[in-house]
Amino acid sequence: MRINRTVFGIGLCIYLASFFLIAASGPGPATDPGSRGYSWAWWALVIPWQEIGLWGQTPLLLPAVAVVGLINPIFLIAVVMLVVHYRRCFAVLRIIVLSMFPFCWIPFLFGIHPRQGYALWIIGMVVTLFSNRREQPSASSLLFKPTVAN
Repeated sequence: MRINRTVFGIGLCIYLASFFLIAASGPGPATDPGSRGYSWAWWALVIPWQEIGLWGQTPLLLPAVAVVGLINPIFLIAVVMLVVHYRRCFAVLRIIVLSMFPFCWIPFLFGIHPRQGYALWIIGMVVTLFSNRREQPSASSLLFKPTVAN
């Protein structure tokens, strides 16, 4: 498994930059400027477990936010597995991270609006998770491959 370092670096930079941009805004007044990505990441990681008694009152929101809160730690573990070349572990973690993305959409049903930081967060993770893909040779390059004379 070979990592394209340029793509990996770009993806990781986009991911890190997303934490300093406005990730989401609302619910509330339209003039709400929103909160930065690091605030949302911390909130998603901590609040569901602090407010575990409220899970019955919001049976969809808090469990979804609990899953969303685990995306960043699992993504970072996947990145480490990619760097140290643990292929199978990385492949499993990549599938887990990608399957957790739809849980991010549930808070949008409750009046939260995604912003630039959210989009870059997703883009950064996807680019990083697929930075180990090699360019596949095209069919034409295989057909016209020069032969080596013996």
